[in-house]
Amino acid sequence: MRKSDNSKRHRSPDTAIPSKNRNGKKYTQSPKRARMSQSSTPANGMVASSRAQTGPRKITIKKLRSISNQSIPDNYINEVWVRLEETIHAIYEERPVPYSRNQLYREVENLCVNQMGPKLYEKIEPILRDVIRVSFEAHFDTESVTNKGFLKQLESCWNKNYEQLILITSIFGYLHCTIQASGKDSLWDLGLKIFKENLKSNDDSKTKFLERTITQLLQEIENERQGEAIDRTVLKNIIRMLIDLQLYSEDFESKFIFETTKLYQICSKTRIQDGSFSLPEYLDYISLILTQENDKILHYLDSTTRKLLNPCIRKQLIEDHIDAIINKGFDDLLRADRIRELLMMYDFLCSVKNGEDKLREAFENFIKTEGYELVRYPEKDKTMIKELLDFKKSIDLIISQAFKDNDKFIISMKKGFEKFINMRQNKPAEMIAKYLDAMLIAGHKGTSSDEELDTNMDKIMVIFRFIYGKDIFEGFYKQNLSKRLLHGKSASVDAEKAMLIKLKQECGPDFTSKLEEMFKDIELSVDLSHTFKEQSQKRLTLDMSVYVLSKANWPTYQCAKVIMPVELSNSLDNFQSYYKSNYSGRTLEWQHSLGHCKLKANFKVSSKELHVSFFQALVLLLFNSTNTITFQKISEITSIDIKQLKMTLIALTMGKVKVLQKSHKGTNIEDDTEFIYNENFNHHLHSIKINQVQMKESEEENDKTRTKVIYDRNMQMDAGIMRIMKTRKKLNHSNLLGELSDQTNFPIRVSNAPNFVRFDTYLAKIIVCSKEISRRESKI
Repeated sequence: MRKSDNSKRHRSPDTAIPSKNRNGKKYTQSPKRARMSQSSTPANGMVASSRAQTGPRKITIKKLRSISNQSIPDNYINEVWVRLEETIHAIYEERPVPYSRNQLYREVENLCVNQMGPKLYEKIEPILRDVIRVSFEAHFDTESVTNKGFLKQLESCWNKNYEQLILITSIFGYLHCTIQASGKDSLWDLGLKIFKENLKSNDDSKTKFLERTITQLLQEIENERQGEAIDRTVLKNIIRMLIDLQLYSEDFESKFIFETTKLYQICSKTRIQDGSFSLPEYLDYISLILTQENDKILHYLDSTTRKLLNPCIRKQLIEDHIDAIINKGFDDLLRADRIRELLMMYDFLCSVKNGEDKLREAFENFIKTEGYELVRYPEKDKTMIKELLDFKKSIDLIISQAFKDNDKFIISMKKGFEKFINMRQNKPAEMIAKYLDAMLIAGHKGTSSDEELDTNMDKIMVIFRFIYGKDIFEGFYKQNLSKRLLHGKSASVDAEKAMLIKLKQECGPDFTSKLEEMFKDIELSVDLSHTFKEQSQKRLTLDMSVYVLSKANWPTYQCAKVIMPVELSNSLDNFQSYYKSNYSGRTLEWQHSLGHCKLKANFKVSSKELHVSFFQALVLLLFNSTNTITFQKISEITSIDIKQLKMTLIALTMGKVKVLQKSHKGTNIEDDTEFIYNENFNHHLHSIKINQVQMKESEEENDKTRTKVIYDRNMQMDAGIMRIMKTRKKLNHSNLLGELSDQTNFPIRVSNAPNFVRFDTYLAKIIVCSKEISRRESKI
């Protein structure tokens, strides 16, 4: 058996291994240093070596070994050129190449290695020019130039030339690397250059290939715009050819943009001026055109054209007709809440110069015009706030969905609302207060839950922010709040307080301080009445509750003196004595018009519990001693105001609950009119509330509220002028007017005649007083 060679493969780590490098020299690898020191010669001839050492490794770079030129025969280049020339002709004539590509490549390499590349390049260039010219002549004879299939022939010519150039550059690849350093065009660039020169040939009018190509391309695009079907693949290939030949931007794109501009300039003028298109139709037309033109970019135009094409179309269809587009029906779209069309209009106009500003201006003007129609007519006062809320909701929807919550449009909306809502001074503020009153009254429809109440109050506060006369609102709101609190008509105490919080956040603590004190008076009065009942339980003949109100915080009421039954009079005297004993120095003034009572009435059928006003109670108590009594007699016994008494008797005789009967029909009440106790009265409820006949909130009452507000305004203006002049000593008229406006919560403008007259009147007084003081000082 033969001995195994494992001993040769597996040596001891201490054994040295002789080896040879590529130069044939032997070297010995030390086993201890074999892992740290090695030497090798890479294929590129560069030698890297390193030695093991304690410090950083060192790498030595050696020069590339030069290769000596091999000697070649003198006629070698001519022999090779014959084969290469034959190959070029075979490629362009679409004949089989008689030689191996690998052989041809090696021959080109040998020539280049032996410094014959430049000579080879000089021989190739004229041949390449000739074969490309012949190729053009073969594809474009006299008949084919005028043929409709011109673009397809050009596409075929380009595709073949493209493929043929690829074959040639693959054969002459080594020449490409050699020539590149000399600054000459590569064969690929040379081939494209020659093809470009043939395409731009101007020898014959029929062979202006480039001009014909551009014309045919534009015609095909125009045909597509007219709705004809075209071969997009051909267009795509031709345009890619123009891009490769660097003819796209200068020769095609500029003419394409020019023709597009001219086309849509005519189309837009036609549609805008003749009025054949409505605004929604014109917006759809713009959208369609933009889609179609961008579709061209996706299928055959170069993507860089988008930067020129879109602005061109938008300028002709939109920018040049901004005013006409807006005037054509923008207001109608807003009125109809046409969100889709408004969104399109916003996108289109915001994409062109000045479009957004003009759209925003038109939007603001629309709000002013439409809003003023909602507040200008007195006969629509009752529905004013409801219509304003609906209008605001519609505008908010448009801003959110059509105008994409653009901050500029939100600002324009606020300006528009602020402008129109104050055109009719003070009235919107008054109606907001009354709308809130109706909403906060218990049992009012639509306020069944606290969530709904809170949502509605937030909507009202949005409108409230736009009004200038907030003091007018405060006056009417306080008037209505007092009635809700004293008559127990409030839907929810929490809702009332929530409304105060909203007003406080909007206008500051000074605005709501008196309103908050009204709630405190009610709460303290409940505790006071409870204490009074406990201490006077034995002396009380009636269950009585009293609200003690601070005169400074509550609206001013006219004190009505009436004659009361002894039981009522004694109860009021007892409470007054109790109050004076606990709160010395205070005076009570009874407001009987705000009182209400609960009476037990006995009828033949059954007894009922009647909830009536204090004046109704005084009238009904008279029938305890008689069944019939005249109007004059009732007036003498009770001393109730004649007008108030008539309204009280109408409520008892002609309302839904007729506990009294009148001697004659009709609403007229004379001194001798008799009122009879209705013994046969019957009702399905045991506890019945008899409502007062609401005298339409008389203009007299409203005038009183307004007068009170104007009086407060005058006091604020007087005090404000005095404070400013004490501080400034000297100030011109306009600056004084501006500083005074900053200190008041109502507008002081020339258009606000009463306030402005007061302003100038008070200034005149100050000037007269100042002159008088100066005169007296001069005498002294």
